[in-house]
Amino acid sequence: MKTKFVLTTITASILSIVTSQASADGYQKFGGYFRAASVADKNGQVLMDRANWGRLGTQLSNYMQVDLIRGWNLENGQSINIVFQGTAYDNNSVTTASQTGGTTDLTASQTFVELGGAVFGGDEILWGGTRVYNRFEVYNHITDTFHADVNGTGIGLQNLKFGDTRMDIAWVTAGSSVPLDETYNSTDEAFSQNVHLGISNGKVRSDIIIGHVEDYEDNDRETRTTTLIGAYKHDKFYFAGEGNSNFMVKYEDNVFNDEDSELELETFGQFNKGNFMLANSLNYFIYDGGDPNKVWSRTVLNATLRPIFITPNIPLGALVFEFGMTQTTPSEDDDITSVQEGTDYKAVMAPTWSVASGEGPQPEIRLIVGMEDGDTIQPRNWAGTQVEMWW
Repeated sequence: MKTKFVLTTITASILSIVTSQASADGYQKFGGYFRAASVADKNGQVLMDRANWGRLGTQLSNYMQVDLIRGWNLENGQSINIVFQGTAYDNNSVTTASQTGGTTDLTASQTFVELGGAVFGGDEILWGGTRVYNRFEVYNHITDTFHADVNGTGIGLQNLKFGDTRMDIAWVTAGSSVPLDETYNSTDEAFSQNVHLGISNGKVRSDIIIGHVEDYEDNDRETRTTTLIGAYKHDKFYFAGEGNSNFMVKYEDNVFNDEDSELELETFGQFNKGNFMLANSLNYFIYDGGDPNKVWSRTVLNATLRPIFITPNIPLGALVFEFGMTQTTPSEDDDITSVQEGTDYKAVMAPTWSVASGEGPQPEIRLIVGMEDGDTIQPRNWAGTQVEMWW
């Protein structure tokens, strides 16, 4: 808590000094996003969030965020942005608040300031405060997965340029009252100190995140985490068709009593041709539990295809399909067999109404019909509706 207080005080002090030089002409930005859904099978049982094999029809939590920015461009070429983001998220992992009357968590998720050109007088941005940091540098929109984000209170320098190379550096403190490992049943607060370095050059992005969690009073233990990410983005659909493609390698090493590690290989992209689009995602995940029994050690393969047919001649925005598969294989060394082995499938059809608004709001209202079956889930069909809105 002391770290958070110090950083917040520093941020407020810098802002009070610099804003005194701002011209009277500023600007405001108001944006946001929300989604809401109600999907159930014939017995009225609702579906759980399961976006790892594609988020269409299976990312069903209620979520909203509102973004407010107040900014100034100064006469000396510097700039100031004050950023606030409020979020409301349904904290029931099985269903939505509207279906159960459950509660919704309200959070001021981002409160930070950006000072453009305040360090070297160039394009760099000095920031301080509480924020969702580095979120969209390596982002898979098919599964809604953020691979390189570090969230918390800190200070950093973004967009530091050296020729064609861009560098981001930051120190972020993240706090949580949730135990890092349920085995220890600890409810003490844990504060992780994270140092991030990100380097971009053209289509290549590299991220290094080194984290350290302070000792727990009850268990006298600590965790050290090293995350390495390499990503490549191409402006063709796998080097051939119109669209884009992305490739990522992520390795994470955790020193926590016994050492465990994770390795992810992922590719995702989108093909565009006239009124047809095809999005895809393929993720291969390897987890090594590290302990003598290799508990939870496994490999997981997730694959998703999402064909999209735009329908300009009928009163419908698009007809969207999504086919997903997830295959889980326990490690041969897992003597306790904590991982359920098998392959699961899903298929979703979603007639979607939308309005083409260019750079303006992007609403989508969907009817959803789907089915799922496999070795680790019960076969069932389900239907419902979902709305998403960006503005």
